[in-house]
Amino acid sequence: MSDLSPREQRVRDRAYDLWGRAGKPQGKDGYFWAQAESEIAEAIQRESGGPKPPAGPPRQMPPLTEAQQQQRETQHPRDASQHRDKP
Repeated sequence: MSDLSPREQRVRDRAYDLWGRAGKPQGKDGYFWAQAESEIAEAIQRESGGPKPPAGPPRQMPPLTEAQQQQRETQHPRDASQHRDKP
């Protein structure tokens, strides 16, 4: 049985979804957790009829380090023939 509250479980599920959609980059768990917390807090306010929080600038994922980029490329190699220019 989970020791997480319903809110924490929602945050966890959303963070996992965001991470998966971003290609499961390593070392970015804090970013996705913060994004999920923000989204769930907004959803809870909407569901409770509370005031909408002020809109801030859109969050962007920090760029991958060179090591993270190399790891991603080795985990997901691209078929070079798919990316050649056609005559």
